[in-house]
Amino acid sequence: MNNYVYKCNKKTIKTKYWICTISGCKVFVHTDFNNNYLCGGKNEHEHAANPELLEIHQTRQQIKRRVMNESTPIGAVYDEEMSKTSMSSTAIAIFPTVHEIYEGFAKTRRKAMPAVPQSCIFDIPEQYTLTIDKKRFLLLDEVRVRRERLLVFSSDIQLDLLFNSSIVYMDGTYSSTLRLQQHYLSDENFRLLCRKLMALGLMPLDKGVNSFQDVRSAAQCLPQLQVIQLLQYFENNWMSNIELWNLFGLDSRTNNICE
Repeated sequence: MNNYVYKCNKKTIKTKYWICTISGCKVFVHTDFNNNYLCGGKNEHEHAANPELLEIHQTRQQIKRRVMNESTPIGAVYDEEMSKTSMSSTAIAIFPTVHEIYEGFAKTRRKAMPAVPQSCIFDIPEQYTLTIDKKRFLLLDEVRVRRERLLVFSSDIQLDLLFNSSIVYMDGTYSSTLRLQQHYLSDENFRLLCRKLMALGLMPLDKGVNSFQDVRSAAQCLPQLQVIQLLQYFENNWMSNIELWNLFGLDSRTNNICE
């Protein structure tokens, strides 16, 4: 109001009570709950007007509204609003950077989002089943067995990229791990054996079988049942189709290279 910024200090059933944001200034304004002016704000402020603060406040509120109502990344919202802002050069110069305001807006967005489900039984809001341009994103929502639910998300563009690619990189997160972690951490010989198995995929294709037999021979000094089970698992599941996982001669051998 008149290039001064006020903050809401108190609310009643019908009235909002606003005070100047500058500490020590006693000017106040009263409005109804729709922010229509009732009274106040006619006395002289004890400080000069600061129109830049008002411009900054209005821009921040616009960014906040979009963050709460859209799924657009916060950084993208910030860039879009700053690119079309009508703020003065002074206001732009003192406006917070995206890094300075990101965490605050991220908390605002989290509060506006649905609570994290505690089980597989929950409804997915429509906005999370579509892309930003309102095209399908949730491809499959299926309950396979009791307490297990399969969700598949992808846009049509992503599917086109997938089906037209000659090489596909995959990654996964597992609900449980093999019970070999402590053994791997505490036994240097067992750790070396595991690393040899992992290195088989980097060797020439025609040397894969012989190299695995070398690993089996080296494992004779590790007669533990866990070692025997690991080698048996590897032979049964991986040695029958070495071409599928052999990476020798490829430029990209790990997911990290292409991320």
